[in-house]
Amino acid sequence: MARYLFAFAVFVLTGYSILLTNAQRPGAASFVVPSAFPTSIFSSYYVKPGPTSEPQPVVYDVILNITYPLNLTDPKTIPTSDNDPVYYPEGIANLSNASAEAFVRLALDEIKAIISDEVGGLSGNCSKCIAALTVGKLLAQTAPTYVPKAMISLCQMTGFASNSSCQTTYESTSFGAIWTQVLALADVTGLDGKYICNTLSTSFCDTPTVTPLNVTGLFPKPKPANATAPKPSGKRAKVLHLSDFHLDPRYEFASEANCTSGMCCRHSSSLTTQVVFPAPLYGAYKCDTPYYLGLSALQSIGALTGTGSYGSAPAFTIYTVLGNHDSNPENIEGPHSMPGPLGQQFSWNYDHVSALWQHNGWLSAEDAKEAAIHYAAYSVKTHLGLRIITLNTDFWYRSNYLNFINTTDPDVSGTFKFMIQELQAAEDAGERVWIIGHVLSGWDGSNPLPNPTDLFYQIVDRYSPHVIANLFWGHTHEDQTIIYYSNNGTVQNSSTALSTGWVGPSITPLTNLNSGFRMYEIDIGSFDIYDAYTFYSDVSSYTNLNGTGPTYKFEYSTREAYGPSIDWPEDAPLNATFWHGVTEAMEVNRTLVEVFNTYQGKSSIRSPNCTSEACAQAKVCYMRSGSAPIGRACPRGFASVQSPYTGVNF
Repeated sequence: MARYLFAFAVFVLTGYSILLTNAQRPGAASFVVPSAFPTSIFSSYYVKPGPTSEPQPVVYDVILNITYPLNLTDPKTIPTSDNDPVYYPEGIANLSNASAEAFVRLALDEIKAIISDEVGGLSGNCSKCIAALTVGKLLAQTAPTYVPKAMISLCQMTGFASNSSCQTTYESTSFGAIWTQVLALADVTGLDGKYICNTLSTSFCDTPTVTPLNVTGLFPKPKPANATAPKPSGKRAKVLHLSDFHLDPRYEFASEANCTSGMCCRHSSSLTTQVVFPAPLYGAYKCDTPYYLGLSALQSIGALTGTGSYGSAPAFTIYTVLGNHDSNPENIEGPHSMPGPLGQQFSWNYDHVSALWQHNGWLSAEDAKEAAIHYAAYSVKTHLGLRIITLNTDFWYRSNYLNFINTTDPDVSGTFKFMIQELQAAEDAGERVWIIGHVLSGWDGSNPLPNPTDLFYQIVDRYSPHVIANLFWGHTHEDQTIIYYSNNGTVQNSSTALSTGWVGPSITPLTNLNSGFRMYEIDIGSFDIYDAYTFYSDVSSYTNLNGTGPTYKFEYSTREAYGPSIDWPEDAPLNATFWHGVTEAMEVNRTLVEVFNTYQGKSSIRSPNCTSEACAQAKVCYMRSGSAPIGRACPRGFASVQSPYTGVNF
């Protein structure tokens, strides 16, 4: 938890402004951050910031009434013990220690026999993996507390990973206890088992396809005939979208910034060679956000967005959601429907963050109570009349291993039931809604699971374009856009385009990206977006700063960058129809594809070029994919700009 301040947040500013023309910027073209750290941001420090050291602030938790000790974040003294409770499924037997260890040995021998083809009737890696899971399930049900040690042993003896990786991955306080829950509760011989095996290795089982969805009775009311978006009011507001802050309080100045394993820019007592690339004070391409960079980004917002010239700080409210790094273990959330104490094993986190949000005035007491119940998700009506519905998207994230229990049910957590209830109430009240989550629902389909995002897509179809105005995501760290169409995207054209998902650029440079953020100019009647302004800082310049902090710059206006290619009217919103038109232009204009590709990495010098026809077609396909099943039908290998493309060119 100490590594991440938040994964995703939206700040809604109350100040109105006139609609800017294409040639205008919302504020300054650039902002040079002062070199002096803004020490007033924290009341006291264990270690004060300096020109060659990151600060170590004293952090007090008003909810828990504790002051966190220095050794929690000191780069050189990272704690190795974990006193958090570990949850196991209830065992079906009460074995003695000797009996349990004997049972583990028998189970491991059986799994080794399966792997080495000593068990007949098994053809191919998938059937072997399923058979091994069957043995593991019996072990997890019979002697659950012994499973993590058994998994470490199996991992090491088969060479599945390095010895150290096996230990850190499968120890009980990491993912060992979680995998024990999965083995004990999943249908390992059915769809659940195929998901588990595919996650362990794509060479074990093929990626499962989407299960046919029955939407009969799903929605309380049918979609109104001729549902259309409301007309704009002509009044504007500014909205700031910050995503993937990834604050790393253990970032160490001058440590290795170009490491080959683990998190770079971290202290390493085992480093035997000289540091090749010393970590700059403000960050590097293979590292998360140090304090100096995080505060630099926040300092630049006022000047670049034009909100710092009012004479006083503008009034605003903050709406935030949890991301995959905001739990412990990371990525993992469990539905309340899990048996016994397992159903509440993460409630401490929801209770804590919702109480913090209430304390800071971000949520009312009533809304905070709702958030604590709904996995830190909530539905609130803003002071502008817009309703914001947030989602805990870990319940469709493929790296949340607890999602592999009952995979045939796309809504085990009840998240979508809650979402439908809130959207129906909004429709009945004539409200406009923004959906905010962390893990995006589509693009290439590599992050979310098929069944939950297929259901989500149907919900977006039902309540768009008249209720849902826009959707906002993060997670990839890249600047991306996805389009949602009617009828599950079976026909993709300007008349079937319903809504837009805006994937926010990250503050963190990880990996090979520049640091960035975005501001939207919105109409407060329709809550459509009329322009989106993206800002960035060139991380490659951080090694050569001379007496200043980094520079954050205006990167581009969405309307100015893409509007001329489709002759988009000056007074029309940047809605799904706009974005579909952009994809049509990209199909015939390779230069426009390159523009999108450049902005995807926030103008990073490390982004690969997208000049082939294969890459261009793939980008368009990703942009038109609002769910995992649709995205997985796209060409592979061109989705992320964080490493060289691996797709087949033609």
